Amino acid sequence: MAQVHTIQEAYERYRVPPNLQTHMYWVTAMAVYVSDHLLDPTQVRRDFLIAACLLHDMGNIVKFDLDKTPDSHIQEHKEYWRKVQQEVKALYGDDEGVATVVMAREITQNEELLRLLGMSSLSKIMHAHESSDMTIKIFRYADERISPKGVVTVDERYDDIAKRYKGRDHPLADAKYLAQRRQLVQEMEKQIQTASSISLQSITSNTLDTYVRKLTTFVITSHNELVGGQNVKT
Repeated sequence: MAQVHTIQEAYERYRVPPNLQTHMYWVTAMAVYVSDHLLDPTQVRRDFLIAACLLHDMGNIVKFDLDKTPDSHIQEHKEYWRKVQQEVKALYGDDEGVATVVMAREITQNEELLRLLGMSSLSKIMHAHESSDMTIKIFRYADERISPKGVVTVDERYDDIAKRYKGRDHPLADAKYLAQRRQLVQEMEKQIQTASSISLQSITSNTLDTYVRKLTTFVITSHNELVGGQNVKT
């Protein structure tokens, strides 16, 4: 089992592309900010939520179309990242959700966290929508507010996904599937808004900047207690 001390060390060990690192940091910042502004913050298991968000896309390089990605760093070093992609697929398979969970299992033995990380399919979004667990809801919601451009609305996020996956062999290229996900997330946003002391629509990239900068030293242990680390609340 990999002995990882900080999330940044985990990203380096598993050769997570910089754009994915950035995405996971911003998703985590969104989740922390929302959880810190609930009317009842005790509804959320905060360290658990942070760890899940920081790991949630670890294996996503397996689904990258390296020839079409707009990311300038990957384009500039395409052959290196193509080699990394091939090696990651050989080790973890070509399903990004499975790859992420397997990587996470090498980092932590916390089964509850591993189950949460499996919530990427439409059925799991339905579960989050119907669940009374605010940790699960915010985990799913935060990812729906961060695009490659930063903080966006749910509609902007799904418009971007539709554009990026159009014509690809991937569930996110299915218009009906995407419309179902969009509706569920919009309804889940209303559920979280009811429990919040702030307007979720007021959150911007500037709002989260301080949170993002504090996340790189967050610790995820290899033990069942899961996490240790500093308080990222500003």
